[in-house]
Amino acid sequence: ERRAEAARMEQEIDLEFIRESLDRQFDKSLEGLQRVRDIVRNLRDFARLDEAELKENFELAHHFKHVDTIFERVFGKLTAASDPGPG
Repeated sequence: ERRAEAARMEQEIDLEFIRESLDRQFDKSLEGLQRVRDIVRNLRDFARLDEAELKENFELAHHFKHVDTIFERVFGKLTAASDPGPG
């Protein structure tokens, strides 16, 4: 009786189809996981590039600030030197 019940359940759930499609389903799942891995890897690389560019821009702005300060000092000295003063 248990064998008959098992055979009936196999037909009911279509065990043969499940066996045949299981390998394909695992392959598709693995393929999907590899795609997700690649996407995450690409996003990390992109974030690192963006971070490096941001750092480079910050350093460039820092240098421009120093150049601006130098120009202000030089201009201030030139203005003071050319000013005849009171009198």
